[in-house]
Amino acid sequence: MGMAVGILVDLKDVAIEQGKVVAFMTRVQALQKQYSGRPALKKRMKDANLLD
Repeated sequence: MGMAVGILVDLKDVAIEQGKVVAFMTRVQALQKQYSGRPALKKRMKDANLLD
């Protein structure tokens, strides 16, 4: 797992604790769209259960 994805996983944990997981996942989806040309990033995000 890359450093960026590791940070996103940590941020997801915080969002869950704060009850803001829906807002977090919306932002993760926006990141995925912004960087859609980077298949390795998408794979790492998927492997970390950050994408549906």
